[in-house]
Amino acid sequence: MVNTLAFFSPGPIEIMLICAVGVLIFGKRLPDVGKNIGKGIVEFKKGLKGVKDDVDSAVNEAEQEDEEQADQRLEQKKEEQTAIETNTQSQTEKEKA
Repeated sequence: MVNTLAFFSPGPIEIMLICAVGVLIFGKRLPDVGKNIGKGIVEFKKGLKGVKDDVDSAVNEAEQEDEEQADQRLEQKKEEQTAIETNTQSQTEKEKA
């Protein structure tokens, strides 16, 4: 199986050509361009971290709500079982009397 990414990756000569074109286009502004690109990458990472934190907090809230609902259902089932047992006991007492 042929790796298609290796087909289209730039070799050393292409990379040097790209760098040369970058120096010709940006010239003295090249350090500023690199600095601005670096700042953009940092801001992008901060934004991703913020989104990840939001998603994590939403998942945690949903899990807590699910646990609360499960606890409520369990409590309701216990109450129903207690009511059934009480009803059964009262019927048994009526039959004995």
